[in-house]
Amino acid sequence: MTFKRTLLAAAVTGAVLATGTAHATNGYFSHGYGVKAKGMGGGGVAFANNSAMVIATNPAGLASVDNQITGDLSLFRPERGYDQSGPMGDASADSDSESFLIPGLAAAYRLTDNDTVGIAMYGNGGMNTDFSADADTIVPGQGPGSVNEGGTYDAGAAGVNLEQLFITPTYARQFMDGDLSIGVSAVIVRQKFRAKGLGNFAGFSADQPNLTNNGHDVSWGYGGKLGVTYKPTDMLTLGASYQSKMSMDEFDDYAGLFAEGGDFDIPSTWTVGLAADITDSVTLTFDYQRINYWVSGLNG
Repeated sequence: MTFKRTLLAAAVTGAVLATGTAHATNGYFSHGYGVKAKGMGGGGVAFANNSAMVIATNPAGLASVDNQITGDLSLFRPERGYDQSGPMGDASADSDSESFLIPGLAAAYRLTDNDTVGIAMYGNGGMNTDFSADADTIVPGQGPGSVNEGGTYDAGAAGVNLEQLFITPTYARQFMDGDLSIGVSAVIVRQKFRAKGLGNFAGFSADQPNLTNNGHDVSWGYGGKLGVTYKPTDMLTLGASYQSKMSMDEFDDYAGLFAEGGDFDIPSTWTVGLAADITDSVTLTFDYQRINYWVSGLNG
């Protein structure tokens, strides 16, 4: 039954969340944290750009940041909807939720010429969906127990919402006259989740009361992040960072949607890249990032 619940969560959450999510963000991760990183397309593992928010990408970058408190507010406006044609009939709808304000806050304080402490708070979110009960139905309810209330899954208004807040106290130190920097962060995460309009999938769930329409559930978790930057020449900086898997409390109110009793851990991430100073005013950056998504329970 774990296998069935996992497939249900993957299929339903992916379908309701958005069409083409990966084109707007890195899955449900942001493509960059802070307006400076977003302005560079999310790059910056080797280029702090004098922003304490570099903690979100590479804690080692904090070693090159001036004393500061910085905050930003990003407007995220993804287009989410669905279009269907074929044997199940024609259907189309757009999500009612359109615009999202995503804040960020970070601070840096230099203890010595080589030691810097800081903290950053940032989030993932803004890809939630909200389809009304009048939206075209793509999966009609069938058989005993079907809800048949209209909407996306014929069970009324449908959608999901996932929000994650990261709190990352950080320490960074420079070595080799500043050519080498190492940083480490403790990562504390608060996430909340809600799903609605999935009643006609109850037959696939081992815990039907905790499948859908239970409001927001909150979970906490923790992990760590390690980063390094190195300057082999005055014009070139190399960077790398690794964020561990975040072990999260279960979403008890959605134990019938997610496998392992509502488990929704956050996958580990690693990023490598470089920054090259082409001129005094032009820096070229290149980042490669891997997010280790997985589907748990498929082998259980």
